[in-house]
Amino acid sequence: MPMQRSKCSSLLRHPLSKNKTILGGLALERKLLGPIRKYADIVIDTSGMKSNEFRTKLLEVMGMSSDKTSVILSSFGFKYGIPQDSDYVLDVRFLPNPNYIEDLHALSGKDYEVQKYLSGFENLDTFIEKAEHLLDFVSSVYSSTGKKQLHIAVGCTGGRHRSVAVSEMLAVHLKKRGNNVVLDHRDIDKGNLL
Repeated sequence: MPMQRSKCSSLLRHPLSKNKTILGGLALERKLLGPIRKYADIVIDTSGMKSNEFRTKLLEVMGMSSDKTSVILSSFGFKYGIPQDSDYVLDVRFLPNPNYIEDLHALSGKDYEVQKYLSGFENLDTFIEKAEHLLDFVSSVYSSTGKKQLHIAVGCTGGRHRSVAVSEMLAVHLKKRGNNVVLDHRDIDKGNLL
């Protein structure tokens, strides 16, 4: 029984309160962050705030609505690994790879020419339509449960052409639906040796 109590009490301790009280840990934290605080644009006093109140305040000062879930769309290359913090992974390696087209190799999925090339394949339209339905549903469900961030990772082999183009296309749809969308093309510049 004493083992359970000590485990529980250690979970409630401040990370910097080793050999100190919780207040001692907080004081050390303030001291360590002091030099950084003077450069802060925004300081939020979280004293007495509950976690949901802090989330609402943070979104408010960042100019983001707490009504809608923020959707992070990140493109990546499977050969560099799946983003570990993703909630859903979409695989677009079924599309022809522009990397092997001489005129498209040096471009990325952000370029019109690559998007036009990929749009010529019927399967892309079907995939985009189905992905939009999934993302509309999932973002509304996440929002209703209080989760305010949804990370969708879109992958192809190298993360430069297909995954980037599809992420860009999905972002347009999600923005039209009123979602806060963040695009991150993690691997767009990897392996582009010209």
